[in-house]
Amino acid sequence: MVGLLPLVAASLSLAAPPASPTPERRSAPVTRGAAPETRPYEGTLEATMPDATIDVATTADTAAATTAAPEIISTPDPTITTPEVALPPEPAPEPTPKPRPIPRILTTMTGWYPGEIARHSNAAGTVTFTPDLQARAAVGSVSEFSLDDTGNTYAEGAHMFGRVRWHPTLTLGKKQNVSIVGMLDLANGRWVPTTSGDPVIQELLDDGDPPQRYGMYIADPRELYVQWTSRYGQLRAGQMAFNWGLGLVANDGNNMDRFGDMKFGDDGIGSINERVLFATKPLARSGGPGKDLLVAIAADLVYRDPLADLTKGDTAGQAIVVVRWEPSDRPGNSIGAYGAYRRQRSASDGDTIAGDNQLEVGVFDFAGQGFRNFRDDLAVLGAFEVAAIAGRSTFAKGEFARHRVLQAAAALRAYVGNPDSWLVGADGGFATGDADPDDDELNDFEAAPGFTAGLLMFQYYRGWQSARTEIRAEDPDLTGVPPNGTQYLPTRGTVTNTVYFHPKARWGFHENFELWGGPLIAGSAVPIVDAYTTRLNGGSPHNSLAGTSTHRYMGTELDVGLRGRYGFKDLWLQVGLQGGILFPGRAFQDAAGDRDKPTYGGWFRAELRY
Repeated sequence: MVGLLPLVAASLSLAAPPASPTPERRSAPVTRGAAPETRPYEGTLEATMPDATIDVATTADTAAATTAAPEIISTPDPTITTPEVALPPEPAPEPTPKPRPIPRILTTMTGWYPGEIARHSNAAGTVTFTPDLQARAAVGSVSEFSLDDTGNTYAEGAHMFGRVRWHPTLTLGKKQNVSIVGMLDLANGRWVPTTSGDPVIQELLDDGDPPQRYGMYIADPRELYVQWTSRYGQLRAGQMAFNWGLGLVANDGNNMDRFGDMKFGDDGIGSINERVLFATKPLARSGGPGKDLLVAIAADLVYRDPLADLTKGDTAGQAIVVVRWEPSDRPGNSIGAYGAYRRQRSASDGDTIAGDNQLEVGVFDFAGQGFRNFRDDLAVLGAFEVAAIAGRSTFAKGEFARHRVLQAAAALRAYVGNPDSWLVGADGGFATGDADPDDDELNDFEAAPGFTAGLLMFQYYRGWQSARTEIRAEDPDLTGVPPNGTQYLPTRGTVTNTVYFHPKARWGFHENFELWGGPLIAGSAVPIVDAYTTRLNGGSPHNSLAGTSTHRYMGTELDVGLRGRYGFKDLWLQVGLQGGILFPGRAFQDAAGDRDKPTYGGWFRAELRY
């Protein structure tokens, strides 16, 4: 909140009166404590005081009073020299604080800074067009690692993926309060190779749910909605993506590879909904802290997310309430809660079990972020998100007709340093797992695909192993009838069943070059259990490599990244490298107690944005 410190000064200039008894009017300039002139906050605190004049009347025989102070002013003796009264010096103006933008690490979920992407307006300012055109590509490779206990491995070698994304916004009106927003992806996915020479990998691609698909969306319409902002709030209607907090539950799939974000990995498919949303600030006219409280309600028909796909016949509806507070005098600091009720009926999965298509859950998500500058070159900043999901489902209908859903997760970021050049801190997180696939509870929390931790542990090692588990568990020779709900065994590369800590350090140079990295240390929240090998061993918990599920240390991964970017007017070029080495822990040991040798992965990335 901007503090105003008014200054009041008074000055009286008196001389000996003439002999005439006629009163004489004189003036003395003073500064009154009038209300200061204020200006919108622009990183500067400023107050100005106008001068005023107070009249003083004097005579030779009577005293004169002033309206400035209750002092009696007598006629001075002409033989006495009246010394001039020295006025106290005016205080020096306070130094103007340096404007401090929101650190980039806290803005990467919503995009680049305003002014860093092109905008075009007509002369009258009634039409503004933001093209937001992005093209990115990555070339990389991952070394060999084990998929199961029979010697099958993942070893695909060099591959290339990328996307072309057009995210235009057309804003209309004298008040610029009506916007039409769209997003279209072209060639989004894996470009080459599109098939695998390994029959085991190809089977996963054809019939399973691996973390990376070979192939791409040629033309994928992601967003098209209208937004109207009035004095009462903002109304949105149409198809739109959505992101909340750090993206644990709701992730728009549009927040990776931002300069200054210190993240590793790739965007997910994003949560896309047919939505009607209204947001308002009900206490905006109160003048107190409540004026910055935002309340939003929304109704959704899910178009596509990790659990539902409308184009494949899944029907999922959601009701959402959001309460969020962001103080207007401290932009970038916020805290809020997100609640959702979801009901879903999935399309037939082709098996012989009826009724295994129902889901009804409630979601509660509490998130916030903020930063504080101790001086111009030192700040502390962070963000957090805590989520819980509870409800019921028949997705894994079998011995139990209905399962309870009880899942939870948390994520934290905390850093200290100069956000413009260096930072030291850590990311950390927790996600529940399910150590008993045969009970009546579903406890595996799977973070939204756009939420990542490291490069290899979750997106490759666990993702491909769990995809192989699905294929093996569907083998009718195992139990005669495949267990129900095997399609939910693969993690698809998401962060799940883990407690992890990822300390990082970053050094940047003039926002043109940055280097960051650190070790990811991860363990499982509950023992890692493979449904196939566990059944083979009579129900005794075993992992994908047939090792006993008695250890929880998943391993250590050393990650490093570097990025450079160059801007020419509104055109930005960004290139970088990301690489990691994974040392598998004892949670992944085989029946003989052995572990895989270290797994390597690296990618060269490039992005062009206008």
